[in-house]
Amino acid sequence: MAKPIKRKKARELRRKRWKITDIASKVDVRRETVSKWCQDIELTDEQIKVLAKDNPRWLILHEAAQQTKREALHQRLAYQEAGRQRAVDGSILHLKGCILYWGEGAKSRNHLRFTNTDPHMIKLFMQFLREEFQVTDDVIYLHIMHHTIEEDEIDAIEQYWLHWLDLSAECTVKMQLKKGTKSRKTHYENGICAICVNNTEILHHIYGAIQEYLGFDNPDWLK
Repeated sequence: MAKPIKRKKARELRRKRWKITDIASKVDVRRETVSKWCQDIELTDEQIKVLAKDNPRWLILHEAAQQTKREALHQRLAYQEAGRQRAVDGSILHLKGCILYWGEGAKSRNHLRFTNTDPHMIKLFMQFLREEFQVTDDVIYLHIMHHTIEEDEIDAIEQYWLHWLDLSAECTVKMQLKKGTKSRKTHYENGICAICVNNTEILHHIYGAIQEYLGFDNPDWLK
């Protein structure tokens, strides 16, 4: 009698339509995390038909979301094309900044983040943002990871980067303690600095320029 019960439970699980909240609860992560995991999953026509049958309003919302997705993709393509064109016209600073980001930048969809410990590299990237994109202090988020718990040393590290990068109080700064591990005990005197800018246009301009400079195409940067 045990086998039919197991088969029945298996059928019930297969029929269950998992919502994002169900998955988040099951694997004990945030709802936003599951949403990010699932954002590129393509539903089959049969799946769409079943979901629409259960909830006709869902189909309207789904079609609206797909249209928004197509428009966003078209916009990212346009930003990358502008970056490619700028690479053709070219400037040494533009080339340096794009190659720096290729090596040390986060490859996200909408948020630019450049992280390093070398102050000269960080300063060059800041110059690139200011001169090529007219980025102002008020849109810059500085994330500084340090290895000390002494308040005066933390303040000194923050002031070091603000002064070195010629940043005013208009920029946002987050200081974060970075603990070492037994296997890796490297400590940087002035911590690890990340320049962050929430700007899809600049990020995809850089992506497009990198591809033009290096002569390759990376479809993953459009996702």
